[in-house]
Formats: sequence, C-alpha cells, structure tokens
Amino acid sequence: MVERGGEILGCHVLMWVLHAECLWIHPAHRGRGAVGRRLWPMVKRLARAAGVQVLATAAQTDEVRRLLEHVKARKLEADHYVIDLGV
Repeated sequence: MVERGGEILGCHVLMWVLHAECLWIHPAHRGRGAVGRRLWPMVKRLARAAGVQVLATAAQTDEVRRLLEHVKARKLEADHYVIDLGV
C-alpha cells in the first residue's frame, strides 16, 4: 500500500492460489469418464485438506473446457499473465 497523510493512494494484493495443473488422461481412456471420476474426488479431498475452498485452473482444449463445465467451474472474465521476476 502507498499512502500519504493518511490517504491511501494505491495498493496491490498478493495472494496464494492453489492451481490445478496438467490434467492428463491416457488417450485410450479418454471420453469414458472413469479416470476423471476417480481423479476429481482425490483432487478435491487434497485441496480441502490444504484448507483451500477455491481452485484455479486453465483450459487449453475443448475437452478440458467440457470437463470444467461439467464440474460447474466458473470462467474468469480476464486475461491472465505470468510475470518473470528474473529470480
């Protein structure tokens, strides 16, 4: 936060977000649902055990978009970026 004389001039928030990444199902087992039905409860259980109530994720294929719609994921209305801090 930047303030002057008790007035807030600006602020920026850093927050931890658990990101569900790299969903992969063997091509021979895609489209049947069995693998996804087994993976999804495990992901939710692990996230809840970590105290997380919301997961972030991304979809690069229509197949993953359909899966996210199936679990009632909400699409964010923003462009997302990564910033290389040169560490």
